[in-house]
Amino acid sequence: MLKHLLTPLLIIITATFGTANAETREERNLRVIRENHQAILIKTTQGLGVEFEFNNYKCENNKGMLGYWSPNERKIVICSKNHVNDAEVRNTIRHEVIHVAQQCKAKHKGAVALVPQTVFASDIPAHLYPVEQHQTEAEARWFANNYGDLKIAEILVRQCVLNIND
Repeated sequence: MLKHLLTPLLIIITATFGTANAETREERNLRVIRENHQAILIKTTQGLGVEFEFNNYKCENNKGMLGYWSPNERKIVICSKNHVNDAEVRNTIRHEVIHVAQQCKAKHKGAVALVPQTVFASDIPAHLYPVEQHQTEAEARWFANNYGDLKIAEILVRQCVLNIND
């Protein structure tokens, strides 16, 4: 009989206060902000005619691949199934969007670094990329690791819409 009386009480308490595993209001707010910022970055990129695709056949055939930018197809592919967590997916989206900005800076003739330095080149595993891509890959990695979605969207607009090369 006691169990019969306590069950509805536990349901009410759980519905009102949540469980120990539920995210706090602050955690939820931060998650929503991150999701909104990522949506702005994706929409800004799509507004430039770039398509996003998730988990295509190249991802399935290469479990180490996290994503890539295909300038000829004007498509960013994100291999979300190959990522460890959502934060890594967001980082890869930022990384690939930087490649779009690099191509805009190069006036769509390949890709050039946004910052004319080689300081980033030591930050990548050299065996993953041809030598001529070391600078742009390292730079994309640095920007993705150090800037949030809104800053990356701003860089994209500056390079691809406003043509500001600073």
